[in-house]
Amino acid sequence: MTGDDRKHKDKIVKRGANLKSTSMKAPTNVKKKSSAMKTHAANSLREAQEVSSTKKLNKAPALKPVPEKKDDRDKPLKSQQKRAFVDFVEDAFEAGINGILKRYEEQIKPFVPNRPRKAFDENMEKNRYKDVVCVDETRIVLKENESGDYIHANRVEGEPFVNRFICAQAPMQKTVRDFWRMLVQEKVGNIFMLCETVEEGKPKCEQYWPREVGCSMEWPGIIIRNVEVDDSDSTTITTTLEVSYKRADKLTIKHHQWRTWPDKSVPQSVMAPFRLLKISRWAAGPTVVHCSAGIGRTGTVVGLEMAIQMALTGRELRMVDVVQRLRMQRGQAVQTDLQFVYMHKCIIAYLQAHRVFSDNPALLLKTQAFDLEYMNLLKSRESNSQEQLYSPVVPLNWVMQNPVAPACPPAPQAPPTIYQPPPM
Repeated sequence: MTGDDRKHKDKIVKRGANLKSTSMKAPTNVKKKSSAMKTHAANSLREAQEVSSTKKLNKAPALKPVPEKKDDRDKPLKSQQKRAFVDFVEDAFEAGINGILKRYEEQIKPFVPNRPRKAFDENMEKNRYKDVVCVDETRIVLKENESGDYIHANRVEGEPFVNRFICAQAPMQKTVRDFWRMLVQEKVGNIFMLCETVEEGKPKCEQYWPREVGCSMEWPGIIIRNVEVDDSDSTTITTTLEVSYKRADKLTIKHHQWRTWPDKSVPQSVMAPFRLLKISRWAAGPTVVHCSAGIGRTGTVVGLEMAIQMALTGRELRMVDVVQRLRMQRGQAVQTDLQFVYMHKCIIAYLQAHRVFSDNPALLLKTQAFDLEYMNLLKSRESNSQEQLYSPVVPLNWVMQNPVAPACPPAPQAPPTIYQPPPM
């Protein structure tokens, strides 16, 4: 090592000693400043970690998208969803009531998919109507083959539905036990009953559940007990039922009966379907929907759910497509052209409730004109309300022989409902 190198090394050592001495004698305010800087750095690190964590949560993995919020499938919040609905409304207003009726006549009425129906034909005694078909492909197959595996019920599920549906005919005296077997087997959470047991003096559905709280009904191996009745809703009566089936765990089912929907016609309420559908949308198990035949009122309600879910998932909403897709799973769904028009009216009311086009004066004016056309249509159809569209397997004047007495006396039947148009 040269003399110059030794001098340079000595300078470095002395400079290091001076720095060490200075840091040891740092004033108090510098220490506080240093502490504050450390705290700030720690906070910044924590915030950075939180932001990073949030980004990870918000960023959908390639194969596992982030689950949608419930509101994403309950009401239109996104611009794409609103656009799909507005396009639907504009098309409905352009077609008008007569155009919608024409679409049903030309595109829905003749659309009857030719699908195998072997089980339906072989179990005619279990069918309420001989010309309301239950197709093989989507039918519910009962297990524990005690009295056969057939019941007049079809699965309606898959995209764009959030939850599963089972569309069924109303239980008959000889099929009530099979109906409850199906409910237990499929772990059903809700029943939407869209009819009365008797309408206009004609049998439409067997009394398959106990009406009064504390009462029960029993079939071999099955006990159904009424736990609670809630009649606070203006449209539906909700009954909580506890079902015991053999050694299986007890099953709790909510029975929702809509009592103001005339057969082959439309109800006064246009928002009641959506109150029911919201219940089914987030239920754990499938929802059974039935009226008498299980295609008219039943198809209308389930079709409304398919319609709003198509738009909420960004698809083009065309009601003809909705009903045709529905009929691929439940044949003959949406029984009349009036029910088809009602579906349009319900969607428009749903959008008004969520203020989707409240800032569009032109659409608001067209809504009033559409409503007037709709009311005129209802008035013109009142005289045809007695028309019988489907043929019962059992004659309508048939009287049950040796009826089984229920465990509790049934509640009196509500008088037939006569449709009253809402005020303008």
